[in-house]
Amino acid sequence: MISVTVIAKNSQATLSRCLNSVKNIADDLVVVVDPATGDDTARIAKELGARVFYRPFDDFSSQKSYCLSKTRHDWVLSLDADEWISHQLAGQIVTAISSEKYAAYKIPRLNIIFGRPINYSNWSPRDDTHIWLFKKSASTWQGQVHEEIAVRGPVGELTGLKYHLNYTSVDQFITRLNLYTSREAESSRMYVHPLTDFFRRFIWHQGFRDGWHGFFLSYLMLIYHLSAWVKSKNITTS
Repeated sequence: MISVTVIAKNSQATLSRCLNSVKNIADDLVVVVDPATGDDTARIAKELGARVFYRPFDDFSSQKSYCLSKTRHDWVLSLDADEWISHQLAGQIVTAISSEKYAAYKIPRLNIIFGRPINYSNWSPRDDTHIWLFKKSASTWQGQVHEEIAVRGPVGELTGLKYHLNYTSVDQFITRLNLYTSREAESSRMYVHPLTDFFRRFIWHQGFRDGWHGFFLSYLMLIYHLSAWVKSKNITTS
């Protein structure tokens, strides 16, 4: 038995694909919608069999923790509204939750950015592998921006992909950049030097093999880290 959780806001364009990808394995669908949503996100979720709850967004961990609190089963798969799972991963999940060997599983995620799957640039599935399938009784969400699950127990790893329709435009990237860097500047997070991050992504993680997408993403992340650093200086000197 497994619950699938999704937090959503203005997600009518992607939510159907997300929920349909798990319809054959989920015994319980939980969608938490930000009340500021102005589209048909909630209606779509309900039509696809989800239990819908409303909570104003404050940070990702709190929103996902609230979503987790509404689940009915101990095994939980966490998705975002712009994500979906492969058929291969769906089969692996069914097998994984039938075993008591692990308390959680890491899942690789393939990011589709500006319309193209990214295989390098530190955005690849091998780099973007995290715990998204876990036992509720052994897990806790942590982190305001780049949230992660902390697990008490052994962690396995699946090979099937979770897909992420990530940034679809530069405007969307800049909007999220402003939100995320402001939250990071308010925290005690350590900052990566912008140039170090650029060369790490473009050279060490072979971003050049993603072509112009790799160069552009490495450059945008340089701007991201520079913005976070500048904002943190403004806060600490005010």
